[in-house]
Amino acid sequence: METEATLVDQSSWAGSDARTLYVVSVYAVFDNAADKLIAVFGNGNHVLSVETSDTSGFYQFDANGGGVPGDYNTSLQINPALITPYPSITSDSFVTIGLTDSGNPIDNFLQNVGVNFTSFNDASHTSALGVDNGSWFITPSDTQGNAGNYPDNRVLIGQFTVGAGETVSGSVSLMWNDAAEESHFEYANAFEGTAESGVWTSLGNGWNDFNGDGKGDLLFQNSSSLEVKTWLMDGSTILAAPRIWTGAGLSPWTFQGVGDFD
Repeated sequence: METEATLVDQSSWAGSDARTLYVVSVYAVFDNAADKLIAVFGNGNHVLSVETSDTSGFYQFDANGGGVPGDYNTSLQINPALITPYPSITSDSFVTIGLTDSGNPIDNFLQNVGVNFTSFNDASHTSALGVDNGSWFITPSDTQGNAGNYPDNRVLIGQFTVGAGETVSGSVSLMWNDAAEESHFEYANAFEGTAESGVWTSLGNGWNDFNGDGKGDLLFQNSSSLEVKTWLMDGSTILAAPRIWTGAGLSPWTFQGVGDFD
């Protein structure tokens, strides 16, 4: 999993947001160009979650420039013809597989089932997605999930816009097909992104045990600041605030992996 934050230019917006906004994009990264993401899901054992520390919630596009946010919850709902009159729509928070709008003509075949977007749109600190029996998905014949369609085999699964310095975090399970059309399942893939410059990359997900409790923990590094952070985990539950290493002493070293060396 990778996250990447991009500063939002609000200068052309009819009604700008009071916050300095960043779009935090979340990607599933594949080893092979022939791999294809089919579904992003959650179930009773591995609940899908997307949360933010921003007390104003996720930014949601509103064509009226204020008031009640629009319900553009998936990329399929975003008509590219709206981008010119409403440039702020490109910063909307939504889920997807690969694409950022419906296409023209429509070439986005995203579907969803069992995903309740009510809290996702409530513009408060309770903004979140929680899915224990649902997914957003495409069919195996759809090409938008092909890893090779995108730079570095990174398939976008959602973008979530929040105020500067705030975090977007969560956990998703993935179903993907390889070149032989054999299906694979990856459960509880954690991610975290901060509304700042740089890409946060997870290293050795689930194979690290940093506190000796016999359970896998998580390691992330920021490509811009070179900051490194760990999450101590109990399954999909974060046990404590991340421990972060900072400072110029990290340069020019970057983490390549983790292991048990003795």
